[in-house]
Amino acid sequence: MINEITLISQYFPPENGAAAERMGSFAHYLHKYCELEIVTAQPLHMMLTGSKQQSEYPFKIVRLPHKKKSSKSKYMRLMHEISFALKATKYLYQRAGRSLLLFTTPSPFLALVALLFKKYTNRCYVLDIRDLYPEVIADVGIVSKNNPIYILASSVMNLAYKNASLLSFVNKKWSDHMINSNPNSLYLPNGISDEKTRVTGSNQRENVIFYSGNFGQMYNFSPVLIIAQKLQQSSDPQLKDVRIVLIGDGVQGDWIKQEIQQMKLRNIEIIGPYTKSEVSEILKTGKIGIVSLQLEAASLRGAVPNKLYDYLECGLRTIAIIPETISSDILSTGLITIHTNIDYDRILDDIKENITNYKYQPISKELFPFLYRSYHLKKLKRLIENID
Repeated sequence: MINEITLISQYFPPENGAAAERMGSFAHYLHKYCELEIVTAQPLHMMLTGSKQQSEYPFKIVRLPHKKKSSKSKYMRLMHEISFALKATKYLYQRAGRSLLLFTTPSPFLALVALLFKKYTNRCYVLDIRDLYPEVIADVGIVSKNNPIYILASSVMNLAYKNASLLSFVNKKWSDHMINSNPNSLYLPNGISDEKTRVTGSNQRENVIFYSGNFGQMYNFSPVLIIAQKLQQSSDPQLKDVRIVLIGDGVQGDWIKQEIQQMKLRNIEIIGPYTKSEVSEILKTGKIGIVSLQLEAASLRGAVPNKLYDYLECGLRTIAIIPETISSDILSTGLITIHTNIDYDRILDDIKENITNYKYQPISKELFPFLYRSYHLKKLKRLIENID
């Protein structure tokens, strides 16, 4: 039975974003059952006032000196990922013990680290796959699929999948691929964190559409800006009164600000970044959440962005512009409208409906247990316990 786990992730709270929150939920759940150590980056550019310090966590956190920054350069971000993988390798090599290694894979580099430790130290590892690499780097235009780098990265990832003691993955669309690579595979979606404070019901909310999270390259903010423009130009006074608030930061931040100025939009603004608890308090004041993914990105098919769960937990209706529809479980809440293509008239109709007829609906753990992370993390814990 596994009683020691070392979790290796470039992203961990107090950083915001889906990756950090997912790894935070893993840590808070697993530390109750085993001795846990976190190896992560020092979040210098995201260390916000009120963020948790080392002493506030009930488990050990090793923050490697890693000057990761939000860079506009795809290649610089790639170099930051390589740098973190190298520093993690050095730390793990010097660290005594036989703990299970649990890697999250924002890139093939940590998967390569896992393979090396398996081959040369015979240490078991788990891969948590939240981005499908190298497919995602082809989608954002870093390399083409016939590039030797892409082919090499595919080989590394396939070996990493095959040799893992367990694969967990966030997108159900990847199930066949993962199970064919390794029968010890678990679909483990994101979800509402059990550590969050429950929302008190209130129908007295502002006519605000929120986006929260990283302004990453896999998100398409052009439709959001056009929606703001159409709301501003609308002859309907109720739609004209709607504001859009983008909470966070990221590589597209400067471009979004420039577009807001060029389009002379007065009904959209960027605020933040804030801590996770602060973001939740802000979201509870609005009526609608929005997410807009790159519709042509093959690696995003079947994706359920983590922010959908944040919006549900905070009582928002959600407009999701995503490559394809999502599971009936999540749609059963009746709070999410899916747009697999962009029809602005239909989107404006949805906004009008949600603004006019907003009514708070709690997402209770009793009625919707499958929307909570602990529901799925229990399965992860059972599978880890069976690793030799």
